[in-house]
Amino acid sequence: MSKLIFNNEDELRVYIKTEVLTSNSVRTHLNIGRARLQKIIEQGTLKPFIKEGNVQLFYKADVLEAEKKLKKNEKYKPKKYRDNESEE
Repeated sequence: MSKLIFNNEDELRVYIKTEVLTSNSVRTHLNIGRARLQKIIEQGTLKPFIKEGNVQLFYKADVLEAEKKLKKNEKYKPKKYRDNESEE
């Protein structure tokens, strides 16, 4: 991974706000529950870059990559994807 350089604290805050997701944000984005997120983590499809106690943080790029993999999996069909398939 390349080294990130921020000129000030505001740039760092913007980066964190746009590129780092909490487990709740990941679940909302993927439209899944806690148990399914835990299963995805256990399978290695998605890995938090920080895990401290109950807090897990994920890179947005990793979540988007995991989403692509999950969309190919027939068992993973959240409502938002099933609805899109019927329109195609």
